[in-house]
Amino acid sequence: MIMTRPQFIYLLPIYLLFWILKFFLDKKEKKQVFTGIISCTICIVMLLIYCGMMKYQHGEFSLSAVSYINDTVTAVYSELYKRADNQDMIAIVDEAVKESNDGTTAFQALDDLRAEYEIDEIKEFANQSLKKDSEYVDYLMNKTIGLSNESIGASGYITNKEGYQDINYSILGNLVLPINFAFVYIMIIVAIVYLLWKLIKFKKIDWLVAFCTALIFANLFTLIVGAPFEPQRLFLPSIVPVLLLIGLILSNVKSNELENEERVIVKNGEKQRK
Repeated sequence: MIMTRPQFIYLLPIYLLFWILKFFLDKKEKKQVFTGIISCTICIVMLLIYCGMMKYQHGEFSLSAVSYINDTVTAVYSELYKRADNQDMIAIVDEAVKESNDGTTAFQALDDLRAEYEIDEIKEFANQSLKKDSEYVDYLMNKTIGLSNESIGASGYITNKEGYQDINYSILGNLVLPINFAFVYIMIIVAIVYLLWKLIKFKKIDWLVAFCTALIFANLFTLIVGAPFEPQRLFLPSIVPVLLLIGLILSNVKSNELENEERVIVKNGEKQRK
């Protein structure tokens, strides 16, 4: 799965972290946990071997070259490219986006840069543009807030086929799956509060809720920080964990309420006998 979409690389540390935590905190499933840790280790070794082959053949220790493309397009689209040091590269981008700055012109600017410069120079240009400071943090915050109103379902226009220009599939997405990213943000907060409540009150960890929450948060983080466009497409793998998380929290809260009611009944019965 990681080989077909490098975005899924975040799954490995999440899986490995959970298996390690369960190894130390859940003594009932040691054999299953040990198998999970071995499986994750094998996957990591195989990916490192593949990255080593990429380094040997293409000079890049990576699963793919998509990261520098995303960084450069993000720098152009966000207009943070103007902070870079190379004025000639800035001028090339300015020429590409002088009329409008959208997804098409951002990729056109990338093509213009690749026609004049080596990949390492473009990487340096993107890194300087997206340097981690308050301005970059403001951009990420604005992107996160702006994303909140968008549906997690299908979205966007089909513009490359004749007669489809006026069809907005975000309407269909809202009908089929009426959940936006703001709701996902709220669900993550609710899940964290629920996990803390259960840990403090019952001294238990709800592993499945914690796992789903971690998957959703990691996916959100990667698409906000690492991808310039198409959040719905990138968030697609997390739609099932979102729906599962909703059901899990509602079910577990209800079951905990029933347990509390049973305890109260038992205590009252004991008092009456005394």
